[in-house]
Amino acid sequence: MSMQQFADYLKYSKGRVADLESGRSLPTMEFAMLLDQRFKPMIKFTELLANVHDALVAEHMKEMLPKERDAVRIQTFTSSVVPGLLQTERYALELTREYMLGASDHEIAARVSLRMDRQLVFFREDPPFYRAVIDESALARRVGTAEVMADQLRHFEEIIVNPRNRVQILPFSAGGHGMMGGSVSLWHLADGHTVALVESFGPGEPVESPPRVSFYNELFDEARQKALPPNDSLDIIRRYIKEYDNEADA
Repeated sequence: MSMQQFADYLKYSKGRVADLESGRSLPTMEFAMLLDQRFKPMIKFTELLANVHDALVAEHMKEMLPKERDAVRIQTFTSSVVPGLLQTERYALELTREYMLGASDHEIAARVSLRMDRQLVFFREDPPFYRAVIDESALARRVGTAEVMADQLRHFEEIIVNPRNRVQILPFSAGGHGMMGGSVSLWHLADGHTVALVESFGPGEPVESPPRVSFYNELFDEARQKALPPNDSLDIIRRYIKEYDNEADA
């Protein structure tokens, strides 16, 4: 079977299959599930990929990530980059290259694969309510090419078609706020508990102490109140899309 035939069989592009074969990128869990369904191997591709992902996750995060998968509501604020659950693969690849200095292409691809699989939370039978507040600097700061940025921001439009998802932009005109320079994700669980993941430089810090979680809830609420309403936020997103499209076409 040629590479083109294999790509056609799986309904993937030849370029995407070539990247997987060369190790420039790793399969997502969705792709591994497709391989299992089509070829029914004795050792499942999903099991092999899960082992790769497990090796990438820091010990302090291994108990936290299942809580993200099980959350009934997710609230996220980011100050300078697109939230992980909203990143396109190309944006995630460019961003990962920046902060994994000296890493091999395979190591970077593995990290991006893990990031993409975390987005499967949106495809549960009962997906969480998702609320993102994004500082305008994340839209203005170009990661990769103008085309990468335009595609990334178009992805926002696809996300907010679902009424369970809401994206608000905190504009430069809002001035200072308590979350400048950092990011936080709040995962609200079915049992009523809330846990937080606070990120700046290096690995994220899990937070489960109720007083500290309440503190980050307050910071998130402050940022949300200063952010633009969803429709006005969409106008800003589309303005940046137009600017990046014009730059890409120049």
